[in-house]
Parts: sequence; structure tokens; C-alpha cells
Amino acid sequence: MSYLSSAGTIALRARVGVFLLRGLQYGERQECLQLVRFQAEPIAPKEWLMRKKSVFRSGSIAAATVAALFLSACAQSGPANDPPGAEGEPAAVGDPTAPEQSEVLASIYAGTIAAAVSEAKPVAADEYGLELTTEWITDPVAARSQLVAGGITFLASNGAAVYDLHQGGVDVRIVAGSHYQTDGTVTLEVLDDLDLASLTGKKVGSVTITGMYINRMKLAIDEAGGDHTQVEFIQLPYGELAAALQNGIVDAALVQGLSQAQAKDLGSTTIFDIGGGKFSERLENAWLATADFVKNNPNTVAAFQCALEQGAKTASDRKVVEAFLSDALGWSDEVIDSSPSVTFDTGTVDPAALDLDHGDRVTTGELPEGSEINFADFIVPMPNSC
Repeated sequence: MSYLSSAGTIALRARVGVFLLRGLQYGERQECLQLVRFQAEPIAPKEWLMRKKSVFRSGSIAAATVAALFLSACAQSGPANDPPGAEGEPAAVGDPTAPEQSEVLASIYAGTIAAAVSEAKPVAADEYGLELTTEWITDPVAARSQLVAGGITFLASNGAAVYDLHQGGVDVRIVAGSHYQTDGTVTLEVLDDLDLASLTGKKVGSVTITGMYINRMKLAIDEAGGDHTQVEFIQLPYGELAAALQNGIVDAALVQGLSQAQAKDLGSTTIFDIGGGKFSERLENAWLATADFVKNNPNTVAAFQCALEQGAKTASDRKVVEAFLSDALGWSDEVIDSSPSVTFDTGTVDPAALDLDHGDRVTTGELPEGSEINFADFIVPMPNSC
């Protein structure tokens, strides 16, 4: 059986499961999440995305797809106007020198953030006795299911995921903000003569179809005189965005890293910068861990925080990033030159930055009125000294 037919069959079965799960009330979500934990399996690294030569991944793609769809159903179950709200307990600051675990797995994506984690690996091993391994991700939704299942210890995500997962009954914590958005890091690219207002009635490709990035686009489209409700957002893997733009499958694509360089190579034009203007000081990436892991392994979390903080400082050096993109990922000089420099600022996340994006999601109607959450309850402070 071909991959497409196999994946299609499994996706169909998952959609049937989603349909059945939509009827669940919020009180039944814990059973729903037990089902997700059973379905989710770790996926093998997807290094093909980041390299000049494709390296095809192995592992259980289909299982992660099923898990992601079930997780989506959990999040959508229950009355839309009755969000759960925050019930988190402030986490204790651990001792980074005495980690409870000897090995952890962190997800990575794009090129520059991977450089920061790469620089954190020797710090974690040499200074804190923690082996930090990594896994490439191209599907953020499937990656969330891996976090729930325990396949990933630390997930590179964003603040919006905290509310979405909590809405689905998954209790997570933000252990660090990996870097703040730098102009040009994530952009909306077009090949035709289009602007934000003219995207009404068009198709936009992105790795996710809900959440922080998409919502910022919705705001920008509306502010430009368009109507985001008449835009079709299509979810695609990182590695397929530029090709979809080139082949006319989408009219615009939200890209970063290698996919951004590929789009630029096609002669694309930037019509919106996710981290520009009023969004320039907002948190772009947040590291998530389950509340249970944080509670049971505070020292391991602290060791990861300290290693990541030091790794990010090193990776703020453009030369370090360029060497990583060339030596570790095999990017060409042309691609590296077109990649924006990212200013890494790793530390305790300011909940005010998360509140702004959350409020914008309510403004666009992505979240219903009354969708309140106290992000401060979900943030793990950095150790006082690393």
C-alpha cells in the first residue's frame, strides 16, 4: 500500500474518532486525553527538512497524525463559551546541579533555534550532567501529541499552545522563552501582485491553522481592509510551503528558516512580518513541559533552563549560527546569507507578552469572549544562578 493511501485511511479513521469525541463535555476530557496518550508515539527526526539533500524520516507518522487529530477533538470538546481557565500552581525553582533525570529530549525546528539548542548540549553535559538530545519537528500539532505522550520532554512551541492544551485538559508549563522575535524571522510571502487586503478569498499556507502566528495575520488582514474570515488557511509541513507557493496550491505562505530562503529564491515578496511593528517585542517561542514532569523533576528542568540560557547567548553570535547552518545542516552560503540574524534572549517569560497575543485571539474571534487565563501561574521561573 502506498504511503498516501495508508495515511489517508488512517486519517479517515481518526476523523471518525474526532467526530465521536466532539460530543464530549469538559468533565469527560480526562478520558479523552487518556486515549490521546495511548495513540501518540514519538516520530523519528525530520532532518530532511533542514538539509540540501532530503533525508526521509522513518517512524510512526500515522500514529502521530491520529494522536494530533484526537488531541484537537479534546480541545474542541465542551462548551466554547466555558473555557476552563487557569488552575496552575506556581512551580518551585530547582537545583540545576542535581538533575533527577540523566537524559531529556527536546524538539527543534528552523535553523537558528536549533543552533541555540546545539550550543546548549555541551553545557548540559559538562556542567550539569544532563544529556540533551534533540528531534526535528515539522508538524507542531503532532509534536504536541508527543509531549502529551511523553515522547518529548521539552517542546519548542509558543504561548498560545498553553491555553489550547489547557482547554483540552493537558496541564503544561512554560519553562523558558527561547528567543524574542527578530524582524524578518517569520514572514508571509507571495509571488503574485498581492497585498494583505487582497488575500480575501485566497489561500494561505502555514504549518498551523490556529494560534499565535495565524491570529497575527488575521489582525493584519483586517487592519489592511481585508476580511480574514474569507481567507482559507491550509496546513502544510515546513518543507512543502515554498513548493506549494510555486505550484499555486496557495497564494501566500507563512515561512521561516529554510522554507523562507526557498521562497525568496523563487522571487517572493514579503507582505507581512510576524515579528515586526507592534509585535516586535512579543514572545515568539516558548519551551513547554508537562506539569507532571516539572513537579517531579524540578532539578532537571533547572539544568535544561541553565543550559539553554548559556547556549542561546553563544548562538546570538552570527558566526556561531552560520557555522551551525553550514556544518550541521548543510545549508548553502546563499541560503545562510538570506537567513535573518536572531537575537536570542532566553529567560523567565513575561506573562504580559502572552496576554497581548491571547487578547488578540479573542479580538479576532479565534477564542470566545471570557477565554481567560492567568499565564503567570503556568510559568516556571529560571534558577537564581546557573
